[in-house]
Amino acid sequence: MWELPKIKLSYNIILLAMVSLFFVFGTDSVYAQSSYPQIIFMNQLEPEDPIVENSIFISHGLHIRILTDSNFSDDTLQVDIESIVGNNIRAKFTPKLTFERIPNTNWFDLPTTYVYFNQTETDNDKPALFAEIGDTIKVSYGGVENTVKVIDDEIGEIPYIDPDINPYYAFPQCSDEQKDPDGLCTSWKKNNGLEITYTNSESTGVFFWPCSDLDSDPLNNCPTVGGKDIYVEIDYMIGHEPDVTALENIAEAFSKQGITLHVNIDDRIPYHSDTMSPPSEGGIIDLSSPLMPDFDKLKKSYFGTTDERNNASSDAELQNILTAKRMAVHYVIYGHSIPSGSSGMAEIPGNDFLITLGNWAGGVGSSDDQAGTFMHELGHNLGLFHGGHDDVNCKPNYLSVMSWSRQFSDFFTTTRTLDYSSEYLISSTTYPVDVIDESNLDELFGLTSMQSDKPIEFVYSDDIGNIKRGFSGYWTGPDITENNFLKLRS
Repeated sequence: MWELPKIKLSYNIILLAMVSLFFVFGTDSVYAQSSYPQIIFMNQLEPEDPIVENSIFISHGLHIRILTDSNFSDDTLQVDIESIVGNNIRAKFTPKLTFERIPNTNWFDLPTTYVYFNQTETDNDKPALFAEIGDTIKVSYGGVENTVKVIDDEIGEIPYIDPDINPYYAFPQCSDEQKDPDGLCTSWKKNNGLEITYTNSESTGVFFWPCSDLDSDPLNNCPTVGGKDIYVEIDYMIGHEPDVTALENIAEAFSKQGITLHVNIDDRIPYHSDTMSPPSEGGIIDLSSPLMPDFDKLKKSYFGTTDERNNASSDAELQNILTAKRMAVHYVIYGHSIPSGSSGMAEIPGNDFLITLGNWAGGVGSSDDQAGTFMHELGHNLGLFHGGHDDVNCKPNYLSVMSWSRQFSDFFTTTRTLDYSSEYLISSTTYPVDVIDESNLDELFGLTSMQSDKPIEFVYSDDIGNIKRGFSGYWTGPDITENNFLKLRS
């Protein structure tokens, strides 16, 4: 396993902004019976629920959307938001917050999407509202108001599903000659999906992952016989549903390298905790230990789909189905945070990883944050270190999301693409694309990627260890020496 960089937001948040992937764009027909204006708190406590009002928000904060009459022509709204304890106002935004129209709709929301809560001060720029657990948050505009309560992040104990099944440790029963380049048995890959059978003395279990090959479902393509496929099951805590666009962008990045990524967004785990312990190394679970990591507890109950759990004729059959599944499928939980505060953790190599972006924007990170972190952690599962084959981090010639400098597009660099390391660096028009001659660098040509016309942005340290940034072409300068920048062939 490997811990990712610890990136804290610059303010003390007790409750970060709740994500809602249930958006309604360009249609007022869903709310045809509603009066205008109307203040909606976007809630994702139950994915199948419609957008609801007057909900109690568990953790994170507030995503607010205001619906206006179709005759309303202004593109901005001035909205009052305040925290109330008892009958007294604890804090409010001064001046009011400005909501902006979502293009081509009658909906308005904040450009930052969320109102954060903290226990230090109210700050209009973030925006962050001083609030305590138990406060009522009141939002008002145009003569209407709506309220919600803030309650504790901790929601009881980790929930278990019965039966509580622990898969066997098993490996593909096929020779190297019978495997595809991805390590999966060729015989598992069918025209309609992935099918794996596992048999022992007690029972036979058949795991099946169906596919569609529809353009409208890019995360569910059929397996490629003779090619490379990666399968991932996702479960997520309350308030941390994965961003589908991020996953589709990852699938597209893999597709460019001839690899098909298959993703199943499965269970919403009815639980939220600000901190959870990451997977144990190797996934070894001591069933008698009260110190079993939270990740392992949750996987023990939630690995496998509801249909797989419900359709098995016995616990023994279910155990074999999950054993078969475990031979091919990576498992990830989207949670809030881990004790280190980092963005995730993964086995290296292995099949388990954890995404924890609770300390990032909105309590879930941007779509790009999620994409970079998912690809980074999956890379660890696949055996990649922060320097690729080694753990030398932030190498300037390793243009990969595995490097901390390129996991996030807005962290150290602005030129990052979703990629492990397929880009070559070139320093001259006269040399092969995979060779950089340190003794013959072309100052005018600079250093660019063969796959992009953008200059390459580097992260490096100066002579006293300070982190610096520089663009290609900066071959001279007081901070750029052979020791800290131009060692490009490591």
